Amino acid sequence: MSGIFWTTEELSELRTAWLNRRADISAREFAAEYAIRTQRTPVSIRMKLSYMHEYKIPSSNRTPWTNPPTMDGDAFVLLDAQIPFHHAEFINKCLSVCEKFGIRQMILGGDALDVNALNQFTPNFENDDKRVIDTQTASALLSIAESLPSEKREEIQSLVANSEREDGIGAEIKESRIVLKSFERSFDRILWIMGNHEQRVLKLLQKVLPVESLAAVFGADTPKWQVSPYYYCDLNSGGEAWRIEHPINTGKGSSKKLASKFTCNIIMGHNHHFNITTDPSGKYYAIEPGMGMDESLMAYASQRHNAADTHVTGAVIIRNGKPIPLNKFTDWDLFK
Repeated sequence: MSGIFWTTEELSELRTAWLNRRADISAREFAAEYAIRTQRTPVSIRMKLSYMHEYKIPSSNRTPWTNPPTMDGDAFVLLDAQIPFHHAEFINKCLSVCEKFGIRQMILGGDALDVNALNQFTPNFENDDKRVIDTQTASALLSIAESLPSEKREEIQSLVANSEREDGIGAEIKESRIVLKSFERSFDRILWIMGNHEQRVLKLLQKVLPVESLAAVFGADTPKWQVSPYYYCDLNSGGEAWRIEHPINTGKGSSKKLASKFTCNIIMGHNHHFNITTDPSGKYYAIEPGMGMDESLMAYASQRHNAADTHVTGAVIIRNGKPIPLNKFTDWDLFK
């Protein structure tokens, strides 16, 4: 009905519906719902409300955060990899399973990067056992690797990434780019949501940074990548709705509350725990699959102990709407 004049009756019905609206509904939400019933456009409805002087104060012109990224189909979900402190052996094992099952999509569920050079934690002592390779030699080896078959190329890239331990954000960027490019070769589409570690860059700059700029620095800027400023995303697989979360909460079992709150299956990162249960209704999965990082590489986790629950290395595949947890408890022989 776009372009057709509003009748007196239509305007009266609009005013009545607006006056009887829910107390907590915004004009934008009201217009979207009313448009479905009347076939008028949301923009037209909001303009009429404005002309009818039904606003005593002007509506906010800020864009609402109501458009999280969405992926359809099966996906490999990896949370808290914290590259370059990732657990390469575990992740490679997961990638082999993805290849066997034909999983061509990946979700990086926040804290994909560690950005340790920008952390605000107390500095730690140096590790005398670390393996060092100078930048010039590393660059020469990587250049040679580009002319080799893919298997040999990745072998050299992995060797350089595991050996180089220079201080500073520059070294982290170089190591992280190698890993992200490996993901790119393994999947057709990669959705990367934010975590608190990616947020370290914003804290350092003390300003808003487009996620595309962050992605470009780390090499995630090809058409295969979708990098989102949201800390969650939705996955629709096999008719089942899943939400992958990197929430503020870190308590073990927080995924149950999220599942109840949003009435969908939840995969939650950030706390590095392994926990599979359901929400109180028993309708929705609440999964905390663990982490993709190797805590033995992290000074804060290995130099000094705490009494908290042990963190577990893990990930999950969602295939035909069903979860396949991958961790030390998995019977990996089933995938052979």
